[in-house]
Amino acid sequence: MGLIGVPYRYGGTSPATGFDCSGLIHYVYREAAGIELPRTTTELSALRTDQPPADALQPGDLLLFKVKGGRRVNHAGIYVGDGRFVHAPALADGCASISWSIATGCAVIPAPGAY
Repeated sequence: MGLIGVPYRYGGTSPATGFDCSGLIHYVYREAAGIELPRTTTELSALRTDQPPADALQPGDLLLFKVKGGRRVNHAGIYVGDGRFVHAPALADGCASISWSIATGCAVIPAPGAY
């Protein structure tokens, strides 16, 4: 959670320059787990698996969203537990941890490397 507050930057991939949502995911998995994930939300959405039940979410699971009327996945975050996820929203003060609900119509990818 040390990345909370890092500024948003479209295409951003590091804490020094800022993150976009998929850049944050790519950085966290590479640095914390040594796992190279796809860099964009479109590429991440290709990793989809069966949707687990909401009560089966585990920290590290990826949450993929269609926001603002999008026709494809265009936002993503990392579930951190206790009903919260971390993401890099474009219209905020940088990376944030917020409450999450499965009712938002998101897809879930189980934590890469956890299976």
